[in-house]
Amino acid sequence: MKPNVTLQDIADAVGKSKSLVSIALRNNPRVSEKTRRAIRKAAKELGYRQNPLVAAHMYNVRTRRETRYQANIAFIADIPANHPDNYFAQAYLRGAKQRMKEAGYKLEAFYLQEPDCRLESLSKILTNRGIRGIIFANSIKTKHLAHFDLNRFAMAAIGSGIRNLSIHRTAADSFGNLAAVMRRLRKDGFKRIGYVFQSQGQKHRFDEYLMARYLLDTKDQKESQRIPALDVGENFDKKLATWTRRYKPDAIISSSAASVADALKKMPQSLARGVKLYSLTCGYQSISCSGYSPCLEDVAAAAVDLVISQLHHNEYGPPRRAKEIVIEGEWSDEAETASPKESAQRKAHV
Repeated sequence: MKPNVTLQDIADAVGKSKSLVSIALRNNPRVSEKTRRAIRKAAKELGYRQNPLVAAHMYNVRTRRETRYQANIAFIADIPANHPDNYFAQAYLRGAKQRMKEAGYKLEAFYLQEPDCRLESLSKILTNRGIRGIIFANSIKTKHLAHFDLNRFAMAAIGSGIRNLSIHRTAADSFGNLAAVMRRLRKDGFKRIGYVFQSQGQKHRFDEYLMARYLLDTKDQKESQRIPALDVGENFDKKLATWTRRYKPDAIISSSAASVADALKKMPQSLARGVKLYSLTCGYQSISCSGYSPCLEDVAAAAVDLVISQLHHNEYGPPRRAKEIVIEGEWSDEAETASPKESAQRKAHV
């Protein structure tokens, strides 16, 4: 076996040009599948190993100029992204489109609730259109995949909707984001911090993660300051008012900040006065509220990177070992919310 096998050696072995070998080894669909297989086989037999420093340099060279079109990747969701209340899907779509544009791919969206999108034929439609990569939005569940021949596709899921299936996925670091908000509020002088969530019937894994994080963060508090988390479920306004009256929180953290804000406005002023609201979904709901942004565009971009990596390595179907990429959020000051320390400082100057 020759040491330091080059692209030219592979090109000579298969009777193709060096440039064709280069793009074939990146699994570019512009090269036929038959030719790509032949080139990969020759590279393996010759003992070709890509130089990571050269690969990094060529990546930088390619990304300095406009990336040429590679292929389409499907974005499959349940509810259309243009639905007025579908803030998360809109963010995922923006992030996925931008990352695909940077990498030379185009996004083709499919929404299961649209009348012309039939689950029984969608897998075949994707194959006929030459689409080999799929991103499943967080609204897609395992039951939706019953009619898919998953072995044909490179895939990644956003969020935890798909369970009991080996699939690469990306997600916002909701667990870490809640912990970061708790730390910040305590530093700012809040003593009685409550967590409010709204589960839809059976508790979602998202709710369970955040409940675990909240319990962990409050276990060492004084019992007089410890406030149980509230699952408002149905009768939102009534449950929140009863909980607020009993536990008297000075700050509320919630992923449903818009609903909590509406309920606080309906309470007697004496009950809601002094309660500060912080969101775990800043920037993605119809409310101006400080808190943490889950950076959903970055979550979607990471899913695109997972799919492109699989396409480049000719990896299709459920992986033997799935990986999950968690994207940390960032603090967002969308509204002026005076902390206890700031309020005390302002009073001292009056």
